[in-house]
Amino acid sequence: MQEKGYVYILTNPSFREDWVKIGKSSRPVDVRSKELDNTAVPLPFEIYATVKSNKYSYIESSLHKILTDLADKRIRKNREFFNIKPEEALTALYNRQSHKYSHQSLRSSSMTIVMDSDRIGVRNRQC
Repeated sequence: MQEKGYVYILTNPSFREDWVKIGKSSRPVDVRSKELDNTAVPLPFEIYATVKSNKYSYIESSLHKILTDLADKRIRKNREFFNIKPEEALTALYNRQSHKYSHQSLRSSSMTIVMDSDRIGVRNRQC
């Protein structure tokens, strides 16, 4: 079985309110967000939501594809920044898992979504 990792939605107070970073990490998201706090951004990233899953790479790439190809939301081609409100990004992420992507590879995946700013958790049952 593949090791679990995280898909995250990050916001940044120095960015527009409808810009988010959607990425993945095999390490905890708080560690990853601190790595991104460098001289290229004026303020640290804030964790909006995290998803822990053993299918984190697939979930992240699927969400990137949807937001890029169907919704044309990617700000720059080779970056993980999207012109979408954080709530809408979370809804898209949750909807992708809820529909099981119509793909067998996710049928065995469970997912927990935690909105860190509001301490709200959403858990899907193991399928």
